[in-house]
Amino acid sequence: MRVGLNVVFAATLASCSAGLLAQDALVVFGNGILSTKKKASDSRRVLSSALTEQAFFDDWNLEFELAYNRSEGALADIREAVFQAATDVGVLIDEQEFWAYLHRLETDSSPKLDIVYQAAQSTVPVLGPTILEEDLARQVALYKRAIEGGSRVLLVAHSQGNFFGNQAGLLLTPEERASFGVLSVASPADNVLGNFDEESAPYLTLDEDPIHLVPLSFPPNASNFLSGYNLPPEARYHGFSDWYMKSGNESRFLVALLSHLLLGRLFEPPPPLEVEVSRIEVDWTYQDYEGDPGGVSWFPRGVSECSPASDVTVPNYSFVRLSIYGQGLDSQDAVDVVFPYCDYFFEQSPAANEGDAAEAICFFEGPNSASVSVAVESRATGETLCEVGIVGLPPTPQ
Repeated sequence: MRVGLNVVFAATLASCSAGLLAQDALVVFGNGILSTKKKASDSRRVLSSALTEQAFFDDWNLEFELAYNRSEGALADIREAVFQAATDVGVLIDEQEFWAYLHRLETDSSPKLDIVYQAAQSTVPVLGPTILEEDLARQVALYKRAIEGGSRVLLVAHSQGNFFGNQAGLLLTPEERASFGVLSVASPADNVLGNFDEESAPYLTLDEDPIHLVPLSFPPNASNFLSGYNLPPEARYHGFSDWYMKSGNESRFLVALLSHLLLGRLFEPPPPLEVEVSRIEVDWTYQDYEGDPGGVSWFPRGVSECSPASDVTVPNYSFVRLSIYGQGLDSQDAVDVVFPYCDYFFEQSPAANEGDAAEAICFFEGPNSASVSVAVESRATGETLCEVGIVGLPPTPQ
């Protein structure tokens, strides 16, 4: 076993943190390619068992979630991973050239894949758009909610999940990144959240795992074979649940120990903001609104005491402004306005001073005479703080 400074630092931290008040953390498992939802969920459960069985986590309140990277099949997953790797090192790859390269690798004795040939000849991705952006956005939203709720977040990323972790870090604010960490397991990447130093980066790659043969990836720093591993690496030693976290393997303990190290280094986020809504004022204007509230006339439609039963009416195909009054309001950080039939939020502005209104403006396109409920939700907890009923009417002639 060898993990250099990582284990020394981890052991020191583990011994020093005993006796502290219980601390909250969300531990998230990020899966690699070709993982079904069931397989990824099973890995999350294995990770949970491996951490909670260690005494040095007794002073932590741990919750576990899954940052699932959906699989679209071998070729699509490989394409996604390759393009993520290129993005990670700042290299642009032409899609047609990528598939042409794969086509050239096919030999007379290898099976021919028609889709590879088609992709090599086409300027349009034949596998359709990647779902990377959708998965990544969902994962980042999970991390943000947890941090806003007062928890540190540790992503234990396996294989391709490390690319998602690195990209997620770039989409967090500096304050959020201080409470977000990644433990890199069996990673093809050359960095962990921008740390390229193999001596200090929090990662675990085994000698027997062929992932370290990927160009630019970190070298192996441990092995589950007591005498070392001197044979060619094998793919069966890349699995998370069935090898890295296998009961009795040294790597299972190392993942737990390094997780404890990282959580201890993360900043505890501030407690969630106390938000309270007292009332909502509703106004509307014509659909020629261009972003300057001072340049248009707003027509008041009523004040809600935060009850969907007290309906107000607005014309369909108009811009609707919700002015939200209360304590701790900030439509950019503290609250979300859930507006059915709102095609897009045209503008959101926070409450600058206590007593000011947080505003949300959107284009309302609802069926005639249909009542909808607009909810104001706490971004940290997802709790509905207030609701107002709105009835859409035919447009008023200008």
